[in-house]
Amino acid sequence: MTLRPREKALVALLIVVGGYQGFRLVGGALGEGPLNLANRKSAQRREAEQVTLDEVARLEISDLAAAVGSSEIGRDPFRFDAVSRSTTTAAERLSESSVLQPVAETARADLEPPAPLPPRIDFDFLGSFGRSGRPMAVFSDGEAIINAFVGDTLQEKFVVDEIGYETVDIRFVDFPDTPPETLDVGN
Repeated sequence: MTLRPREKALVALLIVVGGYQGFRLVGGALGEGPLNLANRKSAQRREAEQVTLDEVARLEISDLAAAVGSSEIGRDPFRFDAVSRSTTTAAERLSESSVLQPVAETARADLEPPAPLPPRIDFDFLGSFGRSGRPMAVFSDGEAIINAFVGDTLQEKFVVDEIGYETVDIRFVDFPDTPPETLDVGN
């Protein structure tokens, strides 16, 4: 089988590119290939993680025995004893809560009621048709079909703001500062 000159050139290019990639992978004569760099980085990471024996604290059993007697033990979950009750009286708890009450009342007075939300759009956009300069949008509320141009009011709550090929922007009558909501065909 003989190769045409074009096929020979492609095979030669493939050999050159493959040789270059192999040279890069192994690292060449300088030892700076990706595998050598990865091995060197992992070795540096292992060296950083090693802890010398001087940094490790020695544990003496006598220190443990002294610590047991010196600490005060609270509730032991492995023993069934009477739970110690708080020594504060009801009068003390009442006086603490009465001190905090005026602060809570002033905090509640500073809160503003939440802003009202625009109504939920309860109809679907079916599509648009007509001239490109004056398209008409078609909506359905589940019972009736509604046709509307830009600027028309729907259900006395919504205004058709813009009609696109597959979308329509709806503004809210009572919420002029709210950005329009975009409906896709079928939504």
